[in-house]
Amino acid sequence: MSLSKGLWGTGWRRGLAIASTVIALLTWCNRHFDHRIGTVVADARRYDGKTVKLSGFVANVASGVGKRGTRYTVFDLGDGSGWLTVAVQGGLACGEGSRVSVEGRFFSAEHVGGNEPDNQVDADWVTCQEGLTPSEVLQRLRDGRQSPTGR
Repeated sequence: MSLSKGLWGTGWRRGLAIASTVIALLTWCNRHFDHRIGTVVADARRYDGKTVKLSGFVANVASGVGKRGTRYTVFDLGDGSGWLTVAVQGGLACGEGSRVSVEGRFFSAEHVGGNEPDNQVDADWVTCQEGLTPSEVLQRLRDGRQSPTGR
């Protein structure tokens, strides 16, 4: 009887609690750890249409109004491993050279097509972290490349 209680009594509850904790931890890790831009761009098919969280430096900020009158902002995001374009509805509270975190859906060149940039994140949110001078951005990125979109 004690064997039965050990397997089916408190034991299975403990196993369920451990399994639930592991699943919750893996889910949290997937949502809260940043991806590298170079990794996302290099494996674009894998990330296409999926939510990514990226951090990097803002460059080439441009704003506009869409066909339906919706204001949007587009900028390049670089982290030293690569660059991609980020589009967000509304304005951007921080300017060029600012370090930001972005979460949104990634779309590869094959998915976007047309006149759109090669790789783009449609951001759900953008969080400004700090402002840097352009020389500090270049120093932190270590490669000094211009953004690939040339905006």
